Amino acid sequence: MNRAFAPSFTFTLISADLTTNDIWATHDDDDFELEYKSLLKKGHNYGELDLYFLSDLGRATQSTLLGTCYMPGDSPSEEEVILDGCTILAGTMPGGETERYNLGATAIHETGHWLGLYHTFQGDSCDGPGDYVSDTPKQRVATDGCPAHQDTCSGDPGLDATYNYMDYSDDRCLSDFTPLQRVRMLHSYGAMRWRK
Repeated sequence: MNRAFAPSFTFTLISADLTTNDIWATHDDDDFELEYKSLLKKGHNYGELDLYFLSDLGRATQSTLLGTCYMPGDSPSEEEVILDGCTILAGTMPGGETERYNLGATAIHETGHWLGLYHTFQGDSCDGPGDYVSDTPKQRVATDGCPAHQDTCSGDPGLDATYNYMDYSDDRCLSDFTPLQRVRMLHSYGAMRWRK
């Protein structure tokens, strides 16, 4: 994580707990999210990131969900502060069983959302603002696999940023954020998370 976000951010592990709860582990019901995060949250404020690794994120419904994270908000409610953080499929961590996505990039991707980034393919269109970052080329759809020269918006400059942590490429292909994504993360953290 620190390598992916350097030099802008450094993350320090404050604590790690192992909790076994079969109901929470499936993350199938939003009511349970508030319950487990109320009891397990370690961050003392809106600017401290909590990561929750679950063994299942709704696979009972054939979900392909690898993680979720809350974007920053201007004036979070008490409940939003409790729910804040990222929930990640444990099998996406290095050595995990989630084929193509088990090198840890899901935690980086979800933390990008926590810091205010959208997907590189946001809006699923070549029109509109996309991800609101001008140095990521327009991209119509999420990447599948690891294509070298994908261009889903051929009428716009640049190839799809298939290497970008905010796309859905295989973990082995993901390697970077753009300079302006880094600026957006710093701005989002400073404006919406710092000292809240």
